[in-house]
Amino acid sequence: MPIYDNLIQVPANGLLFSRLQLCKTGKRILLAPGNNYSELAPTSALFSCAHYLPFYLTLMQFIKHLVLSCVTVGAFACTTSACAADTPTSLKGVEVVDAGKAKALMASGAKMIDTRVSNEFAEGHIVGAVNVPYKEKSAKAADFDSAADTFDLSKLPADKSQAIITQCNGPECWKSYKGATAAIKAGYKKVYWMRGGFPEWKARGYPVE
Repeated sequence: MPIYDNLIQVPANGLLFSRLQLCKTGKRILLAPGNNYSELAPTSALFSCAHYLPFYLTLMQFIKHLVLSCVTVGAFACTTSACAADTPTSLKGVEVVDAGKAKALMASGAKMIDTRVSNEFAEGHIVGAVNVPYKEKSAKAADFDSAADTFDLSKLPADKSQAIITQCNGPECWKSYKGATAAIKAGYKKVYWMRGGFPEWKARGYPVE
């Protein structure tokens, strides 16, 4: 069947699309279910743009609102630590070690510094570790501003030649990275950073309490 300039031919299962085209263009719609053709015009008794268009606009507004809401929620979520970037894999002046090396260092006299908050430490920590919470307000970035943070260096060993190891909640936790940075700036000569933190230590089955 011929298609004229003011006629759009679509399959019958494309009725939703057909109605949209009908309301947006004002052209008549030709439905083609099999070989039986029927025409749906703007004035058809079977369909009215006056009924469909408000529904369509409301639907579009709802979808737009939903998308904007998702973007807003996503942006809010990304202000939390869960959305922060992982810590760098290296730190100038500091040796990055895994749990096995950290355990060996502790056996040789190195002091394990747990930079997590006190309640996390109380829930479970490495045997022999000392809790020195790094209270951060700075950005979770390598160029963080340490002036915004609080870290009690007086709780670290008085002898700055003694080896210390900082750790917290794994690669996504910046407290031990920042704590190690603070220790280096304070003049400690042997600073190690266990980037995998407490989760890695536990995964290895090493002693905790």
